[in-house]
Amino acid sequence: MVDLAGVPRPDERVNWRDLRTISVTLTPPHTEGRNDDVAVEHLVVTAVDTAGNTHLLVDEPSGKLFQKPSTTWALAARQAPEPAPAPTPFQRLSDEENLLRIRLRRHLVQNREHYYG
Repeated sequence: MVDLAGVPRPDERVNWRDLRTISVTLTPPHTEGRNDDVAVEHLVVTAVDTAGNTHLLVDEPSGKLFQKPSTTWALAARQAPEPAPAPTPFQRLSDEENLLRIRLRRHLVQNREHYYG
């Protein structure tokens, strides 16, 4: 049994910056006369952002053995990348606006005496 308490429903959103650790609780199956342990070879946790891009949150090759009655494994989640810097005013210009800016500057330089003289 894997405890998925705290896992958001598909219609819920979790801010990546608020996510620090992911806890997994495993309870090995116990049948009459047997105590079976669970070994995890590799644990991968991914998430999908609002744009539909998949991001790797946890990639843990462990080889850990989870024994009775249950074991909780706390894993550090990879942090979100820093947001892209805000574009400068020049970067926000369209190609057409940038061309007009270049033409205006050229005009002002060529006619500097008229405007600044």
